[in-house]
Amino acid sequence: MRVGDCHHAIAAVAVLAGLGHCGGARPAAPPAATPADPSAANAASSAPQWEPVETEKDCAKAQAQCGGGVCDAKIKNDCDAPVRCSLDITVTCSTQGGDSTANGSNHATINAHDTTELGAQATCGSGDAIHTAIEKLRCQ
Repeated sequence: MRVGDCHHAIAAVAVLAGLGHCGGARPAAPPAATPADPSAANAASSAPQWEPVETEKDCAKAQAQCGGGVCDAKIKNDCDAPVRCSLDITVTCSTQGGDSTANGSNHATINAHDTTELGAQATCGSGDAIHTAIEKLRCQ
């Protein structure tokens, strides 16, 4: 095929596509596909989110996420000295006999101007963890 033939072929395709000229607008993209399983979209939106948490110490900042009987906290110590942080959590458990609670805790010492992760877990004796929350995060 010669160069001139190629140009004519492109023009013919453009005319057939209803563009009538070179460099015309492209056809609109098809709409985005929706997930076959709507619960998959809901699961992504219900995943634990990192949220700010009070540490009771101005120079120590934290954010945490909780779910499924576990809380994880990221703590940044901007203090000029090490701090000791204690994380206490409460889990609401759903059992056949009704709701009950379970508690968990953990602690760590964080060096000055350092960051660490601190996690705590509470286990439901029987049943499922239906709500997990930080009771207190205290750094001193």
